[in-house]
Order: sequence, then structure tokens, then C-alpha cells
Amino acid sequence: MKIRSGLIIFLLGVILFGCVETGPNIIIIYTDDMNFQDIGALGGKVLTPTIDSLMNQGIYFSNYYASSAVCSPSRYNMLTGRYASRSKALLDQFPLSDPAFLRWNVDIDEGERTIAHVMKEKGYFTGMVGKYHNMQNEGSQDHIPSDANPDDPLIQARINANYAMLRDKVQTSSGFDYLENVYVNNLHALALPEPMRHHNMDWITDGALDFIDKAGNKPFFLYLATTLPHAPAPVSSMYADAKITPSGMLDEAPDVQPGRMEVIERVKGAGFTEKAAPYTWLDDAIGAVLKDLDQRGLLENTIIFFASDHGGNAAKMTCYENGVRAPAFVYWKDHFEAGKKVDEIVANIDFAPTIYELCGIRTDPSEVIDGSSLLPLMNGSATKWRESLFLEITYSRAVVTRDWKYMAVRFPKSIQEQITAENNHHFNQEGTRFSANNPEAKLVVRYHADTLYPAYFDRDQLYDLSRDPYEQVNLAGKDQYQDKLKEMKQLLKDYVEEFPHSFGEFNIKK
Repeated sequence: MKIRSGLIIFLLGVILFGCVETGPNIIIIYTDDMNFQDIGALGGKVLTPTIDSLMNQGIYFSNYYASSAVCSPSRYNMLTGRYASRSKALLDQFPLSDPAFLRWNVDIDEGERTIAHVMKEKGYFTGMVGKYHNMQNEGSQDHIPSDANPDDPLIQARINANYAMLRDKVQTSSGFDYLENVYVNNLHALALPEPMRHHNMDWITDGALDFIDKAGNKPFFLYLATTLPHAPAPVSSMYADAKITPSGMLDEAPDVQPGRMEVIERVKGAGFTEKAAPYTWLDDAIGAVLKDLDQRGLLENTIIFFASDHGGNAAKMTCYENGVRAPAFVYWKDHFEAGKKVDEIVANIDFAPTIYELCGIRTDPSEVIDGSSLLPLMNGSATKWRESLFLEITYSRAVVTRDWKYMAVRFPKSIQEQITAENNHHFNQEGTRFSANNPEAKLVVRYHADTLYPAYFDRDQLYDLSRDPYEQVNLAGKDQYQDKLKEMKQLLKDYVEEFPHSFGEFNIKK
């Protein structure tokens, strides 16, 4: 990559004089459950011209991983630069003598530092719009029955109160100056009547534009986290009332991007099915933000990171490739070499240190950051890069290299006591009992990962990704691969020994 001379001067100024007050603006666009086939430029049968253009003019990370393949830990990874096992919330949930169970319980507790905390300290105006999902809202909100009448003024008042309380609670721990138009959790987990459980991409876009306006002349950091294309079915939301939000019913629908029916007609006119419309809805939102930046003269000084929180449902909540691999790129108009592709293993934990280096921010050396700055890969100066990456979710931990992956599933003592030689393969990776006599047995494995991966129930799994990218043949039990298995186990041990909780024989804590 060729870095424009202005960036070189900026970085030299940082080195000589420390952090400058006019550093580049940063936007992280974090989508939800987005796959490679959901982007036109990656071969998807969708209409995504804005995303396609940003990716083609930016730097594409072809080997990008989400270190944890489900919403909450992935967002923790990205916002902190740390592996989810370091979350302080887990210390209160599980004894150190057992493995920590990672799912939707990885919170950002008050006292944990995020990108927002660091950027704010360096003079940046920080803000978030969209989906948070790093706080437990159960028990924190007034329970509103799903069959409640959404037109009832008393119900609306309770919805308003819930939203304000949850938003304030998130703002206290997350570190953002501005936190509006936010979904604290997935729609089904919010105390909303059923008819109000709809996406509202326009509302999120409206919040992003309001944030940019409020930033004024200050450098800013914006976390734009979409709820799309996660469930519930986004197409249904496009036909819903555009005034519906988790904060209650708006007085007027946002008018900040092309109308929903216009989007659907445009998608059909381009030869795609209606199911592709939500991706264009999302694409239009990004287009509206870019247009606003351009009109304000801010686009050339704004770096945009784009990534999905993980892959889609096929292998979500596992360490398999289809769950942890996702599309990602970074764009900076006229600064980065257009169309550059980085093939090294990178991850969401790398975003924070990359942003800090791009903005000339030096963090406290005592602050643990597991990721590494991507700038040497982006500018071609890297002489050495990581050879492996740690992955984790539920009771599964894995280590991946360019050609190999080793995955281990280790349960806490309470589950181990239930396992016998006969039922050893009846416990899924979440530790839930699988019963062959249960007609609903397949439903025990969330997202049906067992139907795609023959070794899903094996406690040790080794894959040669160069020959078996879809992880269909477990080599862990084959004699000729025992040396490789031993090598990969040691790599995993090196990672998990740094974390507070036990994990089988890899990290034994009393």
C-alpha cells in the first residue's frame, strides 16, 4: 500500500510531538450475522453498491476472524482489543476452577476500558448508535407482555422508561459521550410488544447523522452497529411502521435515506428477489453517512472500518470456519491503496490497536490488549506477523493457523460427572444433553451445526484447512497426525494459560 504524504507527515508529527488534536475521524461499521454472500463485490446476489465501492477502494482482509462467533463476545473483542475470556463479568459468573461459558453473557462492566474510553481521553468526541449487546438487560427492565397493546399510552410510557434506563446504564459502562438510537439487546430480548419487534435501519442512520452534526469541529469516533441482517426477518421490518423503535413510537418517521418501498422496487428492478432488499437497506444507510461526511468536507479525514460480528447461522456459536470467518475491510479516501488485499490472519481484536496507532495514541503499557496494529500489514512494512490466533465460544476453545485448526471442548465438573463412555457424544458444545430418544433432539444443537460437521460432538478435533476447508474430517485420532496434534495443543495451552479460568488440562486452577 502507498500511504499518501499527508498521512506520513501526520504520523511523523505524532512520533515527534505526541498525540495531535486534529487526528483522523474513525467510524466502525459492525454488521450483525453478515456473510460473504451478503456483499455484491464478494459474489453475493445482492445490490450493495456503497459497500462494494468502499471495499474495492479500501484494504480487504481476506483472512479476517471474529475471535468469538456470537454477538456479545465478538463485540467485546472489537471494543476492547481483548479476548472474551478476559471479561471481568465472567469472574462473577463462574468459579476459576471451571471453564468459563461464553455466549451472550460477555458484558463490558464498569471499569473495563473500551476504544471509547481511550479516544475520549485523547480529545475525541465518541458516540454509538445501533446494537450494543454487551449488557444483561434481563431483570433491569419493566416487563411488558409481548401481547400488550403498543397503542396504549401507558404501555408506550413504560417502553420509553425502559429505554431511557437501559441506555443510561450502557453509557455508564461503555464510555461513549453520545449514546442514542440504540438497541441494548436483540429485539426478542427487549421488553417490547410483538408488533414492535422490528428493525429500523433509518432510525440508526438518523442517530449517526445526528452524532456527526454534534461532533462539530472535534475529531470523532463513531461505533455504528447495525441490527441487520440478524433475525427477526428483516424483510418483514421493511413493511413495518417506520416510526417503530425500542424507545417507543416516534412522532415522525426518519427521512434520512431512500424509502423502504423504493428500496424493494430498486432491488427487484435489478433482478434480485425481495429477500435481498435488507442488504440494500443497509447499504443505503452507509451511503447516507458517506454523503453527509462528504458534504461536510470530512470524508477525506475519516477512516472507516467495516466488519461483520461473525459469520451467519450455519456455524454461529462454534469455532468452525463458517462461524468465525467474516467479511472485513478498512477504507480511507485517497490514503490507502485501492484494492489491496491482506491475506494474513487478522481479527476483530486488532481494530483497537490499529485505531490507536492511526490516531497517534499511546495506551498505558499496563493495559492488556491481545490484538496487534494492522498498520504494518496495510502499508507493507510488516516483516513478521502472528502465526496463530485463539478462538473461543461456549465450552469450546481453538487455535488456528494458515493451514491447521485444533479445537477442544472441555466441560465444568458438573457436566463431566454426567458423561459416560456410552453418552460421551450426547452433550453438545454448550453442555446441553443430547438424547437419541428425544424427537426434538436435533434442536438441542443450536443452529444445527451437528448436521454440517461430522465431528461436532468430538472433544478433540484437528483439521487440515489446506485440504479440508469445510472441516469434514477430524484427524485428531489418526496416528500419522499425533505430532501435529501435540504441536497444536501446546499452542492452545500457551493461550489459555493467560486467562483466569481453568480449561481442562490446558489451564488447571483450583
